[in-house]
Amino acid sequence: MKAFGKFSNALQKCAAANQIEILKRNTNKHIIQLIDAFENNGKIYLVTELAHHGDLWSFLNKHGKLSEWSAAWIARQILVALHYLHSSLHVVHAYLFIFNAIGT
Repeated sequence: MKAFGKFSNALQKCAAANQIEILKRNTNKHIIQLIDAFENNGKIYLVTELAHHGDLWSFLNKHGKLSEWSAAWIARQILVALHYLHSSLHVVHAYLFIFNAIGT
């Protein structure tokens, strides 16, 4: 579960609502699935599928350097997910960081 703090303005809250709507439309296996979203005391909570391996940054810190094959396999999964976002949901991912790549 991920919690977002209180929003300082309506624009931030609207942006969060848009992100939730995008996640609800997602059917790609390479993108974490949204199970539920709710608001409580001004905070928004996202309940997602369990990410057993955490984010890519944590995985690399724990396991160290990847083989060329493993790096290519992960890169392909990320590119497939990005292609899905662009072609099916018409979305451009604005924050593509190592922390946003999650291993399920």
